[in-house]
Amino acid sequence: MTLTLVQSITFQPTCPTSGEQPGTPAVPGEDQGVRVKVSLQAGLSGYFVSFVVQFQFHKALCMKAGEYDPLNASMPLHKCDIYQSTEAGNALGDMLQMGSSKEWPDAMEALTGGREMDASVIREYFKPLEMWLKENNEKHGEFIGWESDETYCSSEGMSEKATGEPTSAASCCSPVPLLLLLVALFSLRH
Repeated sequence: MTLTLVQSITFQPTCPTSGEQPGTPAVPGEDQGVRVKVSLQAGLSGYFVSFVVQFQFHKALCMKAGEYDPLNASMPLHKCDIYQSTEAGNALGDMLQMGSSKEWPDAMEALTGGREMDASVIREYFKPLEMWLKENNEKHGEFIGWESDETYCSSEGMSEKATGEPTSAASCCSPVPLLLLLVALFSLRH
């Protein structure tokens, strides 16, 4: 398997929607960020999970501290401050006391009341920024998106020149990376 093929498969699902393209590795075929994590035997899926659940934990702790109410616009999630909240501190302490004796979904359930990851909390947290960006970009006529001389979404590899025609995400995406992500997430639950 060549570096070109690996990069093509890796970036197929994301490039049409996010504009994400492979960088130039310091050593051909080597991703420096992954190399460090792999050498430390750190699971990359753990970073993804921790990023999502930290927002769920924050929301739960804010509600326990009385600093956040989803029905009260004057108490938004992004302005919550749990500093000096005994209720939030005790709830976090109780969850942390479980240590590694319990699976992470058990700990999450103890704090949030649910066992499922929910990324919608991230969007809720950043909603004011999203609204400001949308309004400001419309006001100033900013271009939203990515322009490129090459497309990284082809099954032929990384060097196909863009035709100027829009590429649909459906024709560009490979199920392989999605399948790998699902397998990784499933293995975290068991």
